[in-house]
Amino acid sequence: MTLFYQVIHFMNVKSILLFSLLFGFISCQKTEEYTDVIALQNAKGQFVGNASCVGCHQNEVNDWSDSNHAKAMLEANEKTVLANFDNAELKRNGLVHKMYKKGNAFFVLTDGPNGVLEEFEVKYTFGYHPIQQYLVEFEGGRLQVLSLTWDVAKKEWYYMSDEVYKNFSIDHENWLHWTNQAYNWNGMCAECHTTNLKKNYHPETDSYKTTWSQLSVSCEACHGPAEYHLKWASTKDKDIANYGFVKKFKDSDNHSQLETCVRCHSRRSIFGDYDYAWTETHEHMTIGTVGSPNYHSDGQIKEEDFEIGSFMQSKMHENGVKCSDCHNVHSGKVKFQDNRLCTQCHEPADYDSKKHHFHDKNKGGASCVDCHMPGQYFMGRHFRRDHSLRIPRPDISKVTNAPNACTACHTDKTVDWAIENTTKWYGPKAQDHHGFTFHKANSQDPAAVGELKIIINDEKKPLIVRQTAMDVLRINYPGQAQAILNPFLSHQNAALRFQSVFNSRFEDSNSKEILALLKDPIKGVRNTAAIKIAENKTLLPSDYRTLFEKEIKEYVAVLTYNSDFPDAKLNLGNYYYSQNNYPKATNYYQQTIAQDKEFMQAYYNLAYLYGETNQKKEAVVVLESYLQKNPKDKQALFDIGLLIAEYGDYDKAVIYLEKAKATINPNDRITLNLAKIYAYLDQKPKAERYFKELVQNFPLIEEYDVELFQFYITNQNIEKAKQAAIQILKKYPNFKERSVLESFIQGNLPKNEK
Repeated sequence: MTLFYQVIHFMNVKSILLFSLLFGFISCQKTEEYTDVIALQNAKGQFVGNASCVGCHQNEVNDWSDSNHAKAMLEANEKTVLANFDNAELKRNGLVHKMYKKGNAFFVLTDGPNGVLEEFEVKYTFGYHPIQQYLVEFEGGRLQVLSLTWDVAKKEWYYMSDEVYKNFSIDHENWLHWTNQAYNWNGMCAECHTTNLKKNYHPETDSYKTTWSQLSVSCEACHGPAEYHLKWASTKDKDIANYGFVKKFKDSDNHSQLETCVRCHSRRSIFGDYDYAWTETHEHMTIGTVGSPNYHSDGQIKEEDFEIGSFMQSKMHENGVKCSDCHNVHSGKVKFQDNRLCTQCHEPADYDSKKHHFHDKNKGGASCVDCHMPGQYFMGRHFRRDHSLRIPRPDISKVTNAPNACTACHTDKTVDWAIENTTKWYGPKAQDHHGFTFHKANSQDPAAVGELKIIINDEKKPLIVRQTAMDVLRINYPGQAQAILNPFLSHQNAALRFQSVFNSRFEDSNSKEILALLKDPIKGVRNTAAIKIAENKTLLPSDYRTLFEKEIKEYVAVLTYNSDFPDAKLNLGNYYYSQNNYPKATNYYQQTIAQDKEFMQAYYNLAYLYGETNQKKEAVVVLESYLQKNPKDKQALFDIGLLIAEYGDYDKAVIYLEKAKATINPNDRITLNLAKIYAYLDQKPKAERYFKELVQNFPLIEEYDVELFQFYITNQNIEKAKQAAIQILKKYPNFKERSVLESFIQGNLPKNEK
């Protein structure tokens, strides 16, 4: 019987990362072939420049001219540079950084690629308010964003890395240092600070020939190329649809507006240069879902998440509210600075009153946005509001430790105080908020599986919340996820199709549905289906091979486009690994490590490759080299211990796992693996202690009671096994092999144990 069948199984940490999100940090660069306006041919016309818009759209151009979009990136000169370059200095870490001028040019003396002070000329400004950054040129067509940053409001210099990465030691070898890829303009931010960007990265030479038609976010950045619009304007030719533009803005709804804004105002992974003709997000990119680690359990912003991921969670979005309802789309500014912004829709007598917000207007706290759109600082000094427009829920904070607007303002008060007052004012809140479920799932509470299934199937929930639930389900309950995800592989909604196949395995239960996705009209869906099939090609029918090869080439093209980043290099390694092309896989894993020496997954995957090609010694060397470079990575101690165990060196594995257990507490998977290894090594007292510890510390997880019982059975400790069996029946009335345990308690040993 399976109940008495014990197998040494250590948790496998190998993870083939597909479509990793390319983080939207800050960064920037120039083209070698730049002219003020380059007429680059587009399928729907050429880009003609803002000068062509002024004659008919003077008011819109006036609004735009003073916007942050208009000043997103400009050539550095006396008019555009806001910072103090009058021999200013900034001291940090024993170095004196200097900012100065030579003639009409701007220069900095700062820590360069080798960690020593070097002089760099500022070529471009980057951003305008509340901070301004600066770009310098590097070899290979790169522009890099200096960490030296000007605080426009405080009129002072600060070193951004010190304020953004407070818990990290960022030196010149770190991927997050300003001279490395995290601060590279071409790949990280050029698309959202120029118009008509063509990245043109060449992986063979590791260089760029990036081009654009206009600096900053111009009219055509949103509206698309205007050649045929000018033709329409001059002839009023009714045969030219949509006034000659590819994208429709007149009478647009919130979906079409989001499809325009999402390319920049979201945490995302893109597939290639922007195509103005697309109308479905997953044809061009995937948007990050709103779970850990980038969001709090209840969906509030945590990391650099931008606006759309938050807004898509909101009731406003669900009810058709669009960006232009609150923002002047040309200036970017909100229409009102006070509560009139909200009372456009919400009756002032009901909501802009003390009976609703219970605050005195003269003492603060009566602002709608302060309660419903609390914010935080990003990039060290840039305050941004959460666009999920949520009701403050201190009761969720109490459980999940997520922030809430009440105690964020009333810093001298407790969460219990906030719960007491909000309950008194508004009554008790429903307890079915997805934040409770996501928090429960991240703690691996078995009860969360059913709740996640309800969220995933709930058509009244925001789409992005349902997508997030799919991610949370697969991450925390991989063994139970597939049956819940399978029905969505053929869902009519592309976002749900994508998220379900992204979180799926290609297996007998869903092979028909995933094979069908190779013909999906949406690029992101069919590419993801192809890579899932690549991981288990034994189920690929011969009549699908041609289609599969076509789509896998499309997927590899996406990775190649993004191969200036370690994420894409890693995924190229994963792809070639899945094709048993180990030399190419090894090369890409090594390139990933060379670019980002802290990218743990690259070390793991390279180690697995070595392990599976009978190079176990090399595998251990790779893992230990990671830990030498990242000695404070507690999780790595655990993961490396597991991997070494899988290679059969159990004595060495327990050294790492014991260190992990001492630093990560409590962690049931560490304890379980230690217990199993000690049992395998015949160190029975240690094994028993850890099995008992699991039962004591995690009393609601049936698996651990069963593990303890099996340990006693395997070691012929019948009396202790009976006590463990009695506890199982007492704690789990619906235990599936109840009759077996009852028989055992009566003295009937399983046949293989007599």
